Amino acid sequence: MLVFIAPYPDCHNEQDGMIQRIASIDSNFETENRVYLDISFRRFFKKSIIIKNNLTVYQLNFFFSFLIILSVVAKARLLYVHSVYNALKVLPFFYFKKVILDMHGVVPEEMLFEGGNIAAYVYNCVEKIAVEKSYSIISVTKIMQEHFKNKYGRNCTADLVIPIITQGVNAQDLCCKNQEDSPLVIYAGGIQKWQNVPKMLEAVKCNLSVRYRFLTGKPDEMLRLAENYGIDNLEVKSVSPALVEKHYLESDYGFLLRDDILLNRVACPTKGIEYLANGVVPIVLSKDVGDFSRHGYQFIRYEDFILSKLPSLSELNKMKNRNYSVIQSIQNEMKEGITSLKQMVQV
Repeated sequence: MLVFIAPYPDCHNEQDGMIQRIASIDSNFETENRVYLDISFRRFFKKSIIIKNNLTVYQLNFFFSFLIILSVVAKARLLYVHSVYNALKVLPFFYFKKVILDMHGVVPEEMLFEGGNIAAYVYNCVEKIAVEKSYSIISVTKIMQEHFKNKYGRNCTADLVIPIITQGVNAQDLCCKNQEDSPLVIYAGGIQKWQNVPKMLEAVKCNLSVRYRFLTGKPDEMLRLAENYGIDNLEVKSVSPALVEKHYLESDYGFLLRDDILLNRVACPTKGIEYLANGVVPIVLSKDVGDFSRHGYQFIRYEDFILSKLPSLSELNKMKNRNYSVIQSIQNEMKEGITSLKQMVQV
């Protein structure tokens, strides 16, 4: 029995980036008998068990349902733990179970970035034990894999790199957008600090030669932020994930304003993947986001964008096609990683 330590993806959580990663991995094991343990320290005081064909999903409180957790884990031939956040909930089992740990990100550094010094210390301890005891570490980029090699001296042949790739479009479609209007700049995401929304709004004020469209789950808050910058005509929408691609296909550029810090250098941002796959050229603060630079992706620097220094139509189309080639390379890496993961799970 294959046991995943993670929430199970459903219509209520599908917009979350971590859940999208979980769903991507799960899609490769749909024929397996598998169990999801969604464990919480603060919720699920009343346990929930959902059984559907070869899938069982438990929602359990760590303290109230520990014996159930212990029973399920004891029967598992392998544990697949999504993120160090979930590793904390099953840390003792790393010592006597075969565990695959999907890192998702660099959790201790994320905690430090958000000002949680105590949480950063706790998760750094958890991460150290989990990395040392895991049979295999799954990273989303080679840069992330190198980070864990350097931090812990880990050099295990079972470790894999599996990027997150969303459905793209055919390369010939990338240059078929409406060229009669001015270029369209899109942003699809939240308003968290690390997204640098204020810098986006500064760009909106500076570059009036293009159109803008912001897609976010919190449109009212985004509009309030825009008003603070004196912007009263910003197009802001909230759409389902299924409709986001339609908006990408109408867009030419997209904000991907990540600071040059470790969190961003090791990441494989879903937004960046979606941009490149759908002919949206990223506007960046730092070019070093995940493995994109290693593959030679094309981008627009933020400082050039606010000065309206944009490529010609023919140059833009070349950039889009180059980025589609980058996505194909990353997709090949993902396929190789998934093949190795499936073989590992069957052993």
